[in-house]
Amino acid sequence: MFKYFIVRIIWLFIILLFIISLLFFVTRLGMIELYTRPDSIIKFIPLVYRQYIQFLKDVINDWNWGYVPKRNLPAWDLLLQKAPNTLFINFIAFILYVPIGILLGIISAVKKKSIYDYIISIFTLVFSSIPSFILIFVLIYFLGYQLNWFPPQYPAEIHGNEMKIKGLVIPILALSAGPISNLTRLVRGELIEEFESKYFIMLQTKGLSRRQSIFRHALRNCMVPVIPAILNAFIFVLCGSFFIEIVYGVPGIAKEFFDGMLVPYFDKYKIVIDSVRIVMIGAFYTTISLSFGLIIDISYGFIDPRIRIGSKE
Repeated sequence: MFKYFIVRIIWLFIILLFIISLLFFVTRLGMIELYTRPDSIIKFIPLVYRQYIQFLKDVINDWNWGYVPKRNLPAWDLLLQKAPNTLFINFIAFILYVPIGILLGIISAVKKKSIYDYIISIFTLVFSSIPSFILIFVLIYFLGYQLNWFPPQYPAEIHGNEMKIKGLVIPILALSAGPISNLTRLVRGELIEEFESKYFIMLQTKGLSRRQSIFRHALRNCMVPVIPAILNAFIFVLCGSFFIEIVYGVPGIAKEFFDGMLVPYFDKYKIVIDSVRIVMIGAFYTTISLSFGLIIDISYGFIDPRIRIGSKE
């Protein structure tokens, strides 16, 4: 397993380098193409290549990712300033949708074909079909404008913890609804399959109560597909929060990415690609996605010791 882990780490850096390189060349050449003739872009490739080599040297030697003139900050400092808002929303959503999704799945499986099961099934069917970037418009309209329970946009100025909490409710609900539905359906399906297995019936014939059989054995066995699904859900929600932040005005990474692509120009937007911000933010999302992919693979061995990570058999 250790050898497999080292190989995956090496591949993680190779893929990260490839993504960063691709973003660097695409953004630099794309910006040049906007203001030059398309047939003249080839002569700028050596210039961009020299910039790329210097960029790699700065990152490796001084951890210097460049400077963002519009923010008057180094790119790394800007990331440290904005990333906590993005990660905080995703973390709160994570600790919300994981236990709720698992709990609803257990209830739905244990109460199969009951009124509880039907209500939960309708909930999961509806909210698993609505993308988060559509759901947030519904939540903004009803909870923000119609009922006036929560601010329809992230508060520009936050005074007190109450306003901060209210400003997080709508984006967290929009991010959590889909994962709750998907986890509920997955846990329900896995548990029902466990309930119908011969070993589960045998456990109860040997003296274990139904509750003991569920929580000591059936639930543990169904975690093999559920835990990786939870980690996958975090990556999916993190990417989905990109649109949520833009729509709701959360001052996080997504807004910086948007500002690095488009700037206001009278009554419309003008394309001005800020390569420094795009590369930095792309590296941020890529690193998290690749790291969680590695965690997902390694988690199999801890969930079920019978699974040998990296085995050729």
